[in-house]
Amino acid sequence: MNNNKVCIISFLIRHIYSVKVNDERRKVMNLELIKNNIIFRLITKKEFDRLTKQSEATKDEFPYRKWNDLYLIYRSILPNQSEDLVTTMLISNFIMKRLKFTEEELFQFAKTNTAKRTGIIVTPLSNPFRNEMSAKTDIWNFSDDTSDSTILSNRNLMNGAALILCDEVMDKVVEHYKVNVLYILPSSIHEVNIIPDSDSVDVEYLKDMVYEINRSTVAPEERLSDHVYKYTCATKSFEML
Repeated sequence: MNNNKVCIISFLIRHIYSVKVNDERRKVMNLELIKNNIIFRLITKKEFDRLTKQSEATKDEFPYRKWNDLYLIYRSILPNQSEDLVTTMLISNFIMKRLKFTEEELFQFAKTNTAKRTGIIVTPLSNPFRNEMSAKTDIWNFSDDTSDSTILSNRNLMNGAALILCDEVMDKVVEHYKVNVLYILPSSIHEVNIIPDSDSVDVEYLKDMVYEINRSTVAPEERLSDHVYKYTCATKSFEML
């Protein structure tokens, strides 16, 4: 971790945990800053176990929920960062209580806040990210061919897989494809590949493809899952295949 990142984290944590009575206004402002930058993130069981062990050492557990074979956790984007560096802080139970959130309320808030804070990039698999890394606004670059699969990530192409849990994001994807079912392939922790249902879709082939790509192309620390997820558009529900 570089010195700038350490300074940012240390500065924020010092103020969050301040208990000086005459500093109440500053504490409230910092809590608002944390709240307004809350997002969620999908992580593997291995990463979840690492965070759990870390939290046990500090005696400060964190809110989460199980999502199929993955885990959903909450983080807050730290301020004053360069454009190519995004640092986040894990939301602990202590901070959640200070924010006066339950885990369900935290989930609902992050569900609407994540896309706003991280941004959205949609691009066809046939024409993957070109100039999108310099994007300052959301990009919805669907292919004219509605049978073409779509890559979904956030604006800095980092840890963007959780965007599939944002209703407003998936609603636009569904509107484009106009199908009853979508298949979500976890390309990595950074992005997912979305494939519309059709007579030519072979689910077993998709599952084999995810497994093989994870082993041949994706770095171990960036793998998200070996599974394919079926998204039923009418109910906005996911099923692990």
